[in-house]
Parts: sequence; structure tokens; C-alpha cells
Amino acid sequence: MNTYSHFTEQEVFADPFKTPLMTLLSQCIASPSDHRIIVELGEKRGDKYYMIDFQDAAGSNTEYGDDTSTCCWISISEDEDDDPDAMFCHGYDNYISVVDTLFSIASRGFTEIYTECY
Repeated sequence: MNTYSHFTEQEVFADPFKTPLMTLLSQCIASPSDHRIIVELGEKRGDKYYMIDFQDAAGSNTEYGDDTSTCCWISISEDEDDDPDAMFCHGYDNYISVVDTLFSIASRGFTEIYTECY
């Protein structure tokens, strides 16, 4: 698994325009079969994280695991009852909602955010 772009919470919030988040999104939208976004929530990588997978219009991202009715699926590694982080986990049918959700997730705090390949 290769990591393409990587940012810490401090790096994201140091930029008033949140350009790092848009960089990650643009990489994934441009090449959804090669990129996904991981938002680490735990102190140790892999403890708890969001995985944001993208589908292209042709539905050719076989790693995505969904049909072409959604452009993005957000899941969490640890889904427990009453987990407030799980509220963002579902399919999204437009990129505007994905942008809004990613910014909402980031504003709640994270340890690192990065794109990775499958």
C-alpha cells in the first residue's frame, strides 16, 4: 500500500483555505481506481479511521464495492453503537456532499489524513 499525499491536522488547519483537503479530493476524483482517503482518528495508525472510497462514472472501480448510483462511500473501521463518528458513514450521490462531509469530519479532529492506493 503506497501513500501519495499526507497531511497532519496542524498542516490542514494552518492553511486558511484548507487546500490540503482539496488536494486529496482532487487526486481521488481524478483517479478513483488508484486512490482513497484515509482519515486517522486514533493516536496509532490503524486504531480507528475513516475510509473514503470513490467510484468513477463508468463504475469501473472494482475495489469500490458499490454500484454506480453513488460516487463515494464513507465507512469507519470501528462502528460501535452510539458512536458519533459513524454518522458520516454511508453512500454519497454527489461530490458537493462529499466535500462538505470531509470538511465536517476534519473539523472534528484527526491525527493524520492521506491518500493511499489499493
